[in-house]
Amino acid sequence: MVYELESATGSPLGVHVWQEVADGSRAAWRVEAHDGHLANATVVGKSGATAAEALREVGRDWTSNERKLAEFDWDGVAALLVTVRAI
Repeated sequence: MVYELESATGSPLGVHVWQEVADGSRAAWRVEAHDGHLANATVVGKSGATAAEALREVGRDWTSNERKLAEFDWDGVAALLVTVRAI
């Protein structure tokens, strides 16, 4: 699933969530966050045992990224994704 969000300041955030097969046997979740649709968009992706865990890791990596990325309330993103049953 793909979720298109926007920060309070208008910065776009695309959140992609899907289930993947890790190591050929165990199911895992993958979450990727995109700051745009262009080829030069920043993409931060992480995998985890749950979609919520993968999203937490994406938020940590996004926040600590060396590039100046738009600020997002990752707890708010998680709460919103819970309401639509994405995580």
